[in-house]
Formats: sequence, structure tokens, C-alpha cells
Amino acid sequence: MREHIEYFRPTTVDEAVAALTDEAGIIAGGTDMMIDLRSGSFKGSRLVDVTGIEELRVLKEEGDTVIVGAGVKIEELRSNELVRTKLPALAQAANKFAGLQVRNQATIGGNVGHAAPCGDTHPPLILYDGVAEVAGPGGREMRPVAELFSGPNRSALKAGELLVRFILKPDTAALVDFQKIGRRKDLAISRVSLAVLADKNDKGLISRAKVVLGACMPTTRRMPRTEEFLNGQAPSLAVFREAAGLMAAEMIEVTGRRPSLAYKEPAIQGLLMRMLLPLIRRF
Repeated sequence: MREHIEYFRPTTVDEAVAALTDEAGIIAGGTDMMIDLRSGSFKGSRLVDVTGIEELRVLKEEGDTVIVGAGVKIEELRSNELVRTKLPALAQAANKFAGLQVRNQATIGGNVGHAAPCGDTHPPLILYDGVAEVAGPGGREMRPVAELFSGPNRSALKAGELLVRFILKPDTAALVDFQKIGRRKDLAISRVSLAVLADKNDKGLISRAKVVLGACMPTTRRMPRTEEFLNGQAPSLAVFREAAGLMAAEMIEVTGRRPSLAYKEPAIQGLLMRMLLPLIRRF
């Protein structure tokens, strides 16, 4: 662990931003930062502890949106009734996130800021049209969550910028789901993650389909061609199979044909089909 690291614990967002020099790192839950410190991969000279900033811990409904502070713990997302009711895909992602000890420490802002492709909160945040409020030296601005990732483990946030909160739009679609596949059932890093939203209109056709694929590409993203194909279709296994093939093709356009594709291509296709089945069975 690096010696002589300055420690600063602000109580406001403005104080935090002022302390975030090029040599500073942010510590919230610390589940990633402590690993970076012990491995020596953190090269900075200052730690800015944002756990004393009350504004980052807000979790509330506001009009037709839900506000989730960047400092909200993953375990709170898993257990909070507002999240479970209004943002079930996010609650499901939190429920599958590591183990209880990590969930009690890790924050949603840290999961996004670390920008790991396998981040479990990324697909549901994008599914709910998430927008992040980012504070920086020039003030505050809103950015789509999808634009916060510039590559695997590379955040698009600049030096001096801090995630403050996420503004999410709940959706009353008949089907809202998040699922992941790892090397084992519990405490597993995602190898595939998928958030799906879909409804049916009065003619029984799929409407408002949204498909967000994570962990398989450098950054989490929506699958627009897959969504376009699903919208207006009558739910059937044949339709779901074709949609799954389209999603795999969209992924391959981004990643190219890599050795892991032998596993991931059939895995994501099977996962999408399984997640869409309730459109036939229940609704």
C-alpha cells in the first residue's frame, strides 16, 4: 500500500469537487479502492472520502422519477420498497450483487464510476433511461448513464468530477427483468448480464421493447436492432429465437470474434429467450 496519502473528508459536494485534484481518488464504499490501494494500482496522493456528504445518500420519488444518490448502498437498493416497486430491475441487480458484506459497503456511484464492463447496476440504470447529475469545477450538468463509460474500466468522468445522483424513469411495462450469468450461482462476477423491458398492446403484439446487454462488450449498451425487431411482433418462440440471433450479431459487431464467443454467443441468446418467455405465458 502506498505511503503518505493525504485523507480528506468533505461534507458538501462543492468541498469534494475542490479537493478532487488530478492526484486524488474517491472513496465511498471502498470495495474497489481498497483493492487498488493494496495492489499498488492507485498512484494518487490523496483520498477524498465522500461518505460524509448527505446529498449523495438521497433516495426518493420525485414527480414521475426516482432519485438515487450516488452514495446509496447496494444493499439499500436491494431492500428498499420504493426501488423494489418502481425499479424492480435495479432491485434484482442489487439482489445478485456480490454478498451481503460487499452490498453493505458498495455504492451505486462507485459501481458506475469504476466502469467495469461487468458492473451489475449498469444495465438497469440504462434500461430506466438513467441520467446522472455530475458536479465538477464548472458546476453541475446532466449526462446519460450510457455516456459515463469510455471503455472497459475507463470512466468518462474527468478529474475533479463527482457523481451526485441518478434520475431514473420507472416503467409500468408488463415485463421488466434483470438476469446475469456467472461462473457459479452466488458471489460471481457477471460474464453476461441483461436487462429487458417489454409490454403488449391491445392486439397482443410486443410494444416498447428495450434490451440492454452488459458484461459482454467494452461498455454496457442498448441493442437497437433487436429492440426494433421485437416491437410489433406477436410473441412466439420463433420470434424470440430470431431476436436472440440479432442481439448476438449486434454484440459481435462491437467485440469481433473472440475466443470467449464460443460461450457467450449461445449464453446471451438463451438468456434473452428465457427472459422473454413470460410474454407468452403470463400476459
